[in-house]
Amino acid sequence: MKRRTGLFIILSSLLFCVLGGQASAEETENLKGESIYYITVDRFMNGDSSNDGNLETDSPDGYHGGDIQGIIERLEHVKDLGFTTIWLSPLMQSSDFEGYQVEEYRSVDEHFGTMEEVRTLVEEAHAIDMKVVMDMPVTSVSAEHPWVESGWTEEPGDGTASVNTEDSEVQEEVSDILSYWSEEAGIDGFGFPDVEEAEQEFWTKVTSDPESGITIGKGEDESYLDGGFDIWYDEGYQKTISEVFASTGEVESLKDPEAEVSASAVDFRDTKRFTTMAEANGFNPITRWKLALTQLYADQDVPVVMYGTSIPMGEKPGIGNLPMMNFGGTDEEVTQRIEKLNSMRSEFPSLIQGEKQELYKEDGMAIYQVDGDQTMIMAINNSEETKTANIASLEDDKQLRGLMHDGLLRQSEDGDYPIVLERETADVFVVEDNAGLNWAFIGFVGGILSLFVIFVVVVTWKNRRNEKTNTD
Repeated sequence: MKRRTGLFIILSSLLFCVLGGQASAEETENLKGESIYYITVDRFMNGDSSNDGNLETDSPDGYHGGDIQGIIERLEHVKDLGFTTIWLSPLMQSSDFEGYQVEEYRSVDEHFGTMEEVRTLVEEAHAIDMKVVMDMPVTSVSAEHPWVESGWTEEPGDGTASVNTEDSEVQEEVSDILSYWSEEAGIDGFGFPDVEEAEQEFWTKVTSDPESGITIGKGEDESYLDGGFDIWYDEGYQKTISEVFASTGEVESLKDPEAEVSASAVDFRDTKRFTTMAEANGFNPITRWKLALTQLYADQDVPVVMYGTSIPMGEKPGIGNLPMMNFGGTDEEVTQRIEKLNSMRSEFPSLIQGEKQELYKEDGMAIYQVDGDQTMIMAINNSEETKTANIASLEDDKQLRGLMHDGLLRQSEDGDYPIVLERETADVFVVEDNAGLNWAFIGFVGGILSLFVIFVVVVTWKNRRNEKTNTD
């Protein structure tokens, strides 16, 4: 009897582990539907002037006044763009305006507001079906952090100190910090910058904590893909896509195929602004942004877009790549492209869950096919002239309905589907059964035109008759 009981316990434990793993995998797969808007808190929106102490708005390293209340006031702005998650720079007490030189992990920086305001932000975001994640820098701290005196870091240099992440006490403390923010503020997850600064075992420990919520690892070293992160932010992809689309030229399919759920951006808090790169190359940044964003959404499971992209924001002389957000300067074309791309991901789940394959890549034009509940075609022309590519992989008697430019493409006599794009444009097509000509609509339009012609003839005849009568 005891043996049976022991066997039952073992089997139950194994079943629990299997089911738990399946649930975790399902949750991770669902993250492919997220789209993230990154906010540098100090440079987004000043919603509360009472915390504006020691502002240095002319300094690249000074506080400019953005705060938590400002984000609360602009939540609908982010929601209207179609994003499902906001990713915040660190809110903790810090020696720098960005929050990456942490002085105290359990205190909200006074320049940003209070823990009560953080809770309000999270609650209001949840009320409109948005998540909130926050960057959590734990591989280094400010030289003023208590961990320096406790011996948990190396000797400080340049105002910071590297953390001894192999120390078991440090690992336990980091887990406690994540639990604190999850419980006190309701934060949905954390981003971890500079993951290569710690061993993979450290991240496996941190990400396995159930209190960590969604975990985003950010780096270039692919070996860290096994660190247990729910989402992998690929820095290498970001660098390449920004260089590719800052000017015309060849398009590359860039996504790392090893990442189960990958994320990236066109530019980020620690890179040059893409707008500035495009302008330096002599190109229209609005056109460049529309192409780069389309490629980003085509490649990535989770697109990340920096605050200010809808302007599109460039670097400000004397300030750098993180100037204050200008809500009055939003560009309609870029805004519409972001809204359209986010809307398409919601309307056509194949764009997220479907199997992608490259159909064509030549002379600056690239075409991808995505097969799922619907078949989708994504086409990007990154050249300076109109391009045509003939696609032979689709079934007969289909039509390609453009979602960006509202056009229809049909099969040619030789059986191919010719995709024509003007210079520096992109489109996404839904592959549908060929509806043929809309005879009802053509008949309606024809009837209207016929009635108009009859009306003109009658009016002309009456005018001539009246003229003749008056003459007589």
